[in-house]
Amino acid sequence: MNKAVLEAYLLANVHVLRLLEQGSEIPTLDANFFRNCLSAVMSLLRNRKVKGELGESLKVYNASRCSLSPQANGRYINQGWCHNVAQQMATVTKNALSMNFYRRFHKFLKRTYMIDGKKVYTLLKGILSHEPYVLQGNPFDSIIQEWREGIPRQANGRLTDDAHRLIPLTYMFL
Repeated sequence: MNKAVLEAYLLANVHVLRLLEQGSEIPTLDANFFRNCLSAVMSLLRNRKVKGELGESLKVYNASRCSLSPQANGRYINQGWCHNVAQQMATVTKNALSMNFYRRFHKFLKRTYMIDGKKVYTLLKGILSHEPYVLQGNPFDSIIQEWREGIPRQANGRLTDDAHRLIPLTYMFL
């Protein structure tokens, strides 16, 4: 069971990285996506064709696997387990991205603009604030305006926690 989860995460990572390098849109990283990843890596479903972009990523993933390593066995795993694990994988992915976004963005701004201390926190506050930004006449105004346009937000103006919308920015930060 753990092997199936590990391989599904690896396939999901290969898939997302491949799409980012191509400049393609990231699919919604929900339970359905992870259920498809689990199904794709289990040996019982190996003969079933995985179509579309995920199928292409599966080919890349399988090419990198050791040929002597057996595929995860789904023979005694019921659908309820797969459903629950896929839901948990989606939740963990969403939490990991949204909880680490601020810290990674903070480091990225420090390295990119060579600023530290209070200046970087002022910059972050201006960029991530859900309230409309009022120009203050400081050198950060243009940086804040530029980044505010690129940050994915919810309808209420707050930073989104949708994993598929945060991944392209997080990829750029790393």
